[in-house]
Amino acid sequence: MKLNLNAVRKLLKEQFKKRPILSCVRYEPERIVFTNSYALVKLNVKSPITEPINLNIISLELMSDTYPNVDRIIENADRDKLLVTDINVEVDLEHRVQYYKINDLYFEKGLVDDTFKTVGLDISTVNRKYLFTNKSILVYEDDGVFLLVLRVNKNND
Repeated sequence: MKLNLNAVRKLLKEQFKKRPILSCVRYEPERIVFTNSYALVKLNVKSPITEPINLNIISLELMSDTYPNVDRIIENADRDKLLVTDINVEVDLEHRVQYYKINDLYFEKGLVDDTFKTVGLDISTVNRKYLFTNKSILVYEDDGVFLLVLRVNKNND
């Protein structure tokens, strides 16, 4: 699996000024992880590095700040999981936003698409057996790739 660095930059760029550590890709000996607080990507990879490094994807500088621990989020992702049966697109004309409606949950379409693009995937063509939701997230998980996107509270539900 290859990273699409342009898609990663697009996903993380809003965090550059707000929370600089979240504009980083974290390289660890066994995995690569990045998040913007609304989406999370984890790739299982073997790496020659022995210590984790945080590479700011915008400035290309190494950062020494503490990267958020995302392990518990990943471990709990499959609680109350429901396999995805259908994916619909809904448009909010008033706010000019498109949503995916998946298992009666709403996800911002642009965020989902951008998250999947970081690893060269498209939600409309992935194998559904690797795609599921729980009460608040959409997850794609196969052998080497883990993608997570938070739902939105459309209509204050």
